[in-house]
Amino acid sequence: MSIHVRQALPPQRRIVSDPSAGLKYGVAAIAVSLALGVRLAIDPVLGKHSPYLPFTIAIIVAARFGGRIPGFASTALSALGILFFLIEPRYSFLITNRDAVVGLTLFVVVGCIISLLVGQLRESLLSTARAEEGLRLKKRLVDLSHEAIVTADSNRRITGWNAGAVEMYGWTESEALGKIIHDLLQTSSGILTAEIDEILHREGR
Repeated sequence: MSIHVRQALPPQRRIVSDPSAGLKYGVAAIAVSLALGVRLAIDPVLGKHSPYLPFTIAIIVAARFGGRIPGFASTALSALGILFFLIEPRYSFLITNRDAVVGLTLFVVVGCIISLLVGQLRESLLSTARAEEGLRLKKRLVDLSHEAIVTADSNRRITGWNAGAVEMYGWTESEALGKIIHDLLQTSSGILTAEIDEILHREGR
């Protein structure tokens, strides 16, 4: 006599995880530092023109990696770096030019908008990834069951066929998927399919 045992091991770690706060803000600071370094490197060419050039990319990177709040932080750090190093008078937090005030204000507003949009996209992608991870885990747990678990759509086409169903009925998952469940299994019932549908919609199972 042989005994077959399937065991679902608990997940040791999350496949999809959110970075720690320190890492998020660290990436934001590094991105701004790199943007400032690039801008200072090309300063002999650009001079006082286009002081905001590489910093938008830093904001996008920070918001994509860490979310809205690190995006806001990178916007603030970028504004301070631009104000101190690139706007006349340099190496000072004073602004004597009205156009510079307008430009810096516009940069901060655009940076916040970018942070909001990219952060929202990031959250949406994370939520989707977590949902897919949960579905994969559920499918794995269903597949480990000795019971035959079969799922079908509203047209009774098979959409799920676990290992228990393979053992019980003999068809592989690829052979069963897409088939009409009653045609494949040759089932019969004293209840009409219309009555089954009515019960399903009324009871939810």
